[in-house]
Parts: sequence; structure tokens; C-alpha cells
Amino acid sequence: MDTEFQKQRRNLLGVSLGLVVFEFSGGKAESISFLGGGIKLTDGQAIITLAYISLAYLLWRYWLYARPLHEKFQNEVKERINNSTSYRGLITPLVENFKNEAGVAYKDGWNAYHGIETKEKYIPIPVNTLIEKNLFSRKLLISVENSQGEFHPEKEIHNISYAKYELITLKAWLSSMMGDKSFSDLYVPYTLSFLAIASAVFREFYA
Repeated sequence: MDTEFQKQRRNLLGVSLGLVVFEFSGGKAESISFLGGGIKLTDGQAIITLAYISLAYLLWRYWLYARPLHEKFQNEVKERINNSTSYRGLITPLVENFKNEAGVAYKDGWNAYHGIETKEKYIPIPVNTLIEKNLFSRKLLISVENSQGEFHPEKEIHNISYAKYELITLKAWLSSMMGDKSFSDLYVPYTLSFLAIASAVFREFYA
């Protein structure tokens, strides 16, 4: 039995594919007759307009049902980014420099030594990192977790290479897409929908 998500996906695929074929083949809507000519529409373009309204509705419905899969995909991409050697190489020097400046490295070293002497379990002081995204810039926020004024500075913000970070993100995105069929299947309806819309706009203004 189909799930609601699969039904929404199939409906969106059907309408999108039909409109893509219509637009790419240079289709034109002429007058249309129904019921053996009992009903005649002199403006066939109204049917195409209705189809695009339906496409917008189906796209919205599909997005609603696909949200859990979107969240799962985004979480996997984030995990791939965080585990990427390129990403670690980009942020590690900045994090290590911050730990030295703030005194975290010294406190970690003292705690490690103290833990060895007393045979207690040593837990490093957590340092958090967060990427702040603006339109054309990427910033790395480094902060000590629950520092309570013990370290100075408690946080720093660094500009990082926009191109490098986005390339790392693209690689993680593609790896996730290729590694799980459900993720690649997720974006096919979106691709066809926007292809139909783009082709309609192109025909209207440039063809």
C-alpha cells in the first residue's frame, strides 16, 4: 500500500513530467471540447494555467510530507561535513589557536595530569564550533561551553573561505545523495517541477 508521501510524490511527478513534455515539445493549447462537443473551451490555455496552479499545490503538499526526510538528509550532510578531513583541516588550526589564547589548552593539560595522578576519569573542556552563514560570507564561531567567565576570550569569530566551505558542503551533499537512494529520489520531483516552470518562463519571455 502506498504511503501518503509516495502518493504525493507520484502526483507531483505526473503533473511535472506532463508539463515538461508540453513545454519542451512546443505545445500549444487550442480550443478543447468535452462530452462529444457539448462543452467547448475556446481558450485552451486556461487548462495549462490550471495545470500550473495544480503543480504549485502539489509541490507544497509534497514538501509538507517530505519534511522528515529533508531533516534526515540535512543531518547526514552536517555529519559528513563535520567528519570531512577538508573541514577539519580548515577549522582545526583556528580552534587550537583559540584554546591556547583562552587558556583552555593549559587547563586541559592540568586536568589531564591531575586525572592521571588521582586515577580519575579526565573529561576535556568542551569547545563548540558553529558556522554562521550570510549571503556571501561564512564565519566560524568558536566558544567555550559553560565557561562561567573562567576563560578569556570565551568566544571568537573568524572569517573562513566561502568557496572552500561551499565546496566541502557540495561534496557532502553529493555523497549523501549517491549513498542513499531515498535522498536522490527525494529531489527528482523538485527537479522536474522547477524544470517545467523554468521552461514555461523561457518560452514566455525568450522563445
